[in-house]
Amino acid sequence: MPRTLSQKVEDTIHFCRGRREMTLGDFLDGAGPTASGFLTFLFSIPFVLCAWIPIANSVFGFIILVSGLRIALNKPIWVPKFLRRKHISGDKMAHRLVKMVRCLRRFEKIVHPRGTIYQQSPFLQSFNGFILSLCGFFLFLPLHPITNFLPGVAVLLLSIGILEEDLWVMIAAYAILIIRIIFLFLPAPVPIP
Repeated sequence: MPRTLSQKVEDTIHFCRGRREMTLGDFLDGAGPTASGFLTFLFSIPFVLCAWIPIANSVFGFIILVSGLRIALNKPIWVPKFLRRKHISGDKMAHRLVKMVRCLRRFEKIVHPRGTIYQQSPFLQSFNGFILSLCGFFLFLPLHPITNFLPGVAVLLLSIGILEEDLWVMIAAYAILIIRIIFLFLPAPVPIP
């Protein structure tokens, strides 16, 4: 039976509850595969808002690229050791996630598991990871914020599609990436004299 993102987050809440102190690594391991989807979702937001932070945008693009490769290779999210050892409060994290679940339930009236028969395919998981890493490569390049808008939207939609197991949202992400690739090959407009 397909599970919504809010149900997956509830599992993480149960994992965190009752733990006064835990490491970030424990939390990410408990969150499982959804952690990579959350990471790519969060780092795509500045590109969708066309926020231009010169060095940070390249760093965000690189993080999306690496996260996509980890998803494609079916490996857990990579976080530096010093961050994995960082201590956080499990109870406080559970409290924050409860608020998030309320928002997700409203959101899931629009985006919810669809086409889940295809979601079980290891090929689709690898393909989605490859697409995320390709978008991350576009975002990593120091280009104008408007140029990064379409790959940013593709990452945002694909992350939502992966998290909610919604094939239709994934297809929308693929279409946006195809549009971006077509723009690469279009000739530059000739200025009118």
